[in-house]
Amino acid sequence: MDAVARVLRSAILRGELAIGSQLPPERKLAEELRVNRVTLRAALAKLTGARMLRVRHGSGYEVLDYARGSGPELLGELAGVALDRGSLPEVVADLLLVRRHLARAVLERLAGRSRRATLPIARAIASFAFLAESGAPVEDIALADMEVLAAILDATESTVLKLCFHPVLATVVGLEPLRAVLYAEPRTNAVAYRVLSAWLEERDPRHIEAVVLELQRRDTETLGLLTRSLRGGRTRATAKPTKRRAK
Repeated sequence: MDAVARVLRSAILRGELAIGSQLPPERKLAEELRVNRVTLRAALAKLTGARMLRVRHGSGYEVLDYARGSGPELLGELAGVALDRGSLPEVVADLLLVRRHLARAVLERLAGRSRRATLPIARAIASFAFLAESGAPVEDIALADMEVLAAILDATESTVLKLCFHPVLATVVGLEPLRAVLYAEPRTNAVAYRVLSAWLEERDPRHIEAVVLELQRRDTETLGLLTRSLRGGRTRATAKPTKRRAK
C-alpha cells in the first residue's frame, strides 16, 4: 500500500497527475499499477487523508492542489522532485529561510529558560566541536549535529516547536547534495555554534538578532556552495569525451 501511495504521490508532485484531473477508474488504475483493488483503495484513502485527493461521488477521485491543503510531510519528496528538475537551490533557499524563522522562535523561548535548562545544549555543542575539530567521519559529525539540535528543542519544552521543526530538519539532513555541503567544512559549523554558546551564557532577547544573522550568513554560504556543486555535477554529466587522434 505504501509503495502504491508513493507512486501516486510522486505523480502528483511531478505534475503527471494534474490538479483538478480525475484518476482513472479503480479497476483500470489497479491494472496499470499491477496491484489488487484492496491495496489501491488503501493507498487512495491515505492520499485522501493527506488532502492530495478527494472523492467526488459519481466521478471518482479528483487531484487536489497539495500546496493549499497538504503539510510538511511532503517536503522530502518535493525536494527530490526539485533535484531531478534542476531547481533544488530554490527549494533549499526556502527550507533554510523557514529554518531561520523557526530558530528565532526557539531562541525567544530559550531566552526565558534558566541557565541550568540550557546546560545539555552546551554539552552537545562541546561534543560536536570536538568531533568537528578532530577530523571525525562525516556520519559521526552529522549525528552529533542532530544531537545539538535535539538538545536545543528539548530545552524549549515546546511540543509545537518540535513538531514544526522536525520535518524541516529531516528534509535538510536527508538531502544528500545538501548534507555533503553542510559538513564539507565541519570546523566552520563549530564556529557558528560558538556564537550560540556565547548567547546561551546570557540568553538576552536583545541579542537574538545577532545569532540569527550568523545563521543567515552560514545559510548564504551553504546555498552558494550547493549551487556551484550541482552546476559542476551537471557540467561533468553533460561533458562529451574528447576524441583522441590516431597516431
